[in-house]
Formats: sequence, structure tokens, C-alpha cells
Amino acid sequence: MSKADLEALAQLIADTAEPVIRRLFETRETFYYLSLLTTGEGHVPTLSAWSFEALGREVQKYPNDDTARQDLKWSHADSPYYAFLHARF
Repeated sequence: MSKADLEALAQLIADTAEPVIRRLFETRETFYYLSLLTTGEGHVPTLSAWSFEALGREVQKYPNDDTARQDLKWSHADSPYYAFLHARF
């Protein structure tokens, strides 16, 4: 892939991700984590995010698990915002 192709791809990803991220922030939650994930095979990017509010809601689902907050806090796959607006990508 040429440098021009890579730059065009990066711009396409940025142009697609920006409105998705803006929509995510419309939830008015306090986000501390946002990731844009893909695989080595170059699959479509997947957005995942965590907010303090979402973490609090998710931890309540595990009342007998003292490590739930720690286990969930940085897990992109366990976030309720995993694959947020994935169809846009």
C-alpha cells in the first residue's frame, strides 16, 4: 500500500469516526476510555468506550463480585458501548 493510499485510508477512518464519537458524547456521560480497534487482517474498525456512569451501571450487575469494577474498567469487549454504531463503519 502506498503512502498516499495509507493517508487516504486514515482520512476515511477519521471522517467516519468523528460523527460516531460526537454521537457517543451526546449521551452526556463522562468518558474515560475510548478505543478504535481492528485486527491485523484489516477488518472494519470497531469503537468501544467506557464512561464512569456506564461502569457504575455494569458493576451493579455483579453485587457479589468484589473485583467487578477492576475487571470491567478497561475491558473493551465488556463495555455497553462496544461496537457503538458499528454499521457506520
